[in-house]
Amino acid sequence: MKKLILVCTLLLGILQVSAAMAGPWTALEPVRLLASDTSATLPVGEKLGKIDNLRFRIDGATVMFESLTLIPVEGEPIELRAPVQLKSGESSGLINIPGMATVIDKLKLVYRITDGKPATMTLRVKLD
Repeated sequence: MKKLILVCTLLLGILQVSAAMAGPWTALEPVRLLASDTSATLPVGEKLGKIDNLRFRIDGATVMFESLTLIPVEGEPIELRAPVQLKSGESSGLINIPGMATVIDKLKLVYRITDGKPATMTLRVKLD
């Protein structure tokens, strides 16, 4: 019984350290994507600091992404690989920013909504 308690305590300690090393995630204000539009620019802002990864969630409609581009405060735009289509309630999963963490000014996206109704996109960024 003592060994079981010791193993459980050790596992809980490892999980807490892993969560602490994962870094903070910050959710930005949700953005409404209209079916009549085909592109949007989401302000990220340099005040957040350097960003390692991002993920987003779609609610309300199915969104087909044609491109995602990060616009850093300094340097060239960064094209991201992203899921082609997300249905309402789905998340993109982890999207790694190639290279080193960078300060992002905006996220530009080109999309299509086939349902005819708007979608809401919530962007989460992982700070360095």
